Amino acid sequence: LSTYILREKFPASGGVIPPHSLADFDFEAYELDTFHKLLNIYGINADSLRQQICDGELKEIVNPSSSGSLLYLTSNSTYL
Repeated sequence: LSTYILREKFPASGGVIPPHSLADFDFEAYELDTFHKLLNIYGINADSLRQQICDGELKEIVNPSSSGSLLYLTSNSTYL
């Protein structure tokens, strides 16, 4: 496992985040140091971002590239 990848489990019963109505899910984050540097450069508060992701339903965006990546937009269209 690369030191640049963080894998976290999010059970419906809560833990890292409050309890939620979704099925249990896993999340993979890549290059967190770089991600946090970008948040700081653009003045984005990590807690605000986390809250936006957890508060509403994410909207899937069609990705025209051939990478197969999935892109999601927060319910208020603030973050991609």
